[in-house]
Amino acid sequence: MAKEKSTVSRSIYYYDAIMYHRDSKGNLQRSNNKAGSIISSVFSQIKKMQLDNDDDIMIKVKSGNKLFMIIDNDSENRIDFRIVLSRRDIIPFVEKDGKLESLTNYIDKNQNIAEITHGVYFKEYGVFGIEYNFNGARSSAIPQYFMEQSNLIEYMQLSNILNMDAYLKLNTKKDYSLFDITIRNNSILHNKLMERTSIFAVKEKFDEVETYEIILRKRKTKKNGYKGFNLPMSYGLLEEILKKDREDIEKFRVSQDKISENIDLLSDKFVNKVTFVKEKNRSIDSKNMYENISSYFELVVSENCEKVE
Repeated sequence: MAKEKSTVSRSIYYYDAIMYHRDSKGNLQRSNNKAGSIISSVFSQIKKMQLDNDDDIMIKVKSGNKLFMIIDNDSENRIDFRIVLSRRDIIPFVEKDGKLESLTNYIDKNQNIAEITHGVYFKEYGVFGIEYNFNGARSSAIPQYFMEQSNLIEYMQLSNILNMDAYLKLNTKKDYSLFDITIRNNSILHNKLMERTSIFAVKEKFDEVETYEIILRKRKTKKNGYKGFNLPMSYGLLEEILKKDREDIEKFRVSQDKISENIDLLSDKFVNKVTFVKEKNRSIDSKNMYENISSYFELVVSENCEKVE
């Protein structure tokens, strides 16, 4: 039996917070108001709900799952918090001695699987640093949660802070030897690729499938040796999904030379990849996570950010 891994790897993404307001015609316009003070006020409201044990701290999302926020620390320069996704849609199995049992045999019907996503809000810059947990809440859950919990925000978005250095390594005039991608089923990205590419165009959806994986490798021909292939989507679409839909992607590697010399398209100068030792309860130490998010922002990402207050 394979030995269980004692570590877990995570990517940390950083986002600008962008505020919008409605004009006299009801159209959304980007707001000139400083996001920093508004967001800090919303965090204060949530912190009060947390201290008061307010049942309304939990909201329901489209999937039928529930979402809430726990604020662990509010200091002068940053706010440390956890986003908790209470999942009702997927109940995993428990493995013991090679046999699978439903986890529903061990938990009460009123209990659900909780996926934790750590985040840090940097007050001076209006920037969020958020752990990427493929099974947890997306970064878009934060604006959704804020807008439902406070009337201070009409509309809010988080915009990825990226350098796009991996994408810029690609040569648009060369064929590919490898295209390897795994995406979340029934996600925004999945639906986008079904509409705009042939490789994901399937007539039937499979709700019980958690991820879709597509691997294309170059083939060997008798006359020409190894023959490459064209990128199975436009470069414009590739750039778009790397900027907007990263959280729906579990893995994305390509190669234009030897398959072993592939490029991880999810890597980026402004994406912090870290490895943690699992705690005894198999979770990640929150304090360690917060310090990793904060230190990488201060050392690397902040050079690309402007102060908002």
